[in-house]
Amino acid sequence: MGTPLSLFTGVWFSLFGSAVIWWCAVEVRLRRTLRRVGVSGMARVVAPSALESAGEPGEPVGVPVGGPATGA
Repeated sequence: MGTPLSLFTGVWFSLFGSAVIWWCAVEVRLRRTLRRVGVSGMARVVAPSALESAGEPGEPVGVPVGGPATGA
């Protein structure tokens, strides 16, 4: 049988590790659910200068609007 400190440390790390694994599983499940309904679960980092040049608040940043027409 170990000392009380080693027993406490083992229990502490077991609980902490279990909580981290549970958190990761919940996050994966949430991302899959959001992706299934059409919401992207990934963040995109955008430079501040690109944000200033964006037109409307709902307009995608970095995507040209009104570019050359494709078609017949």
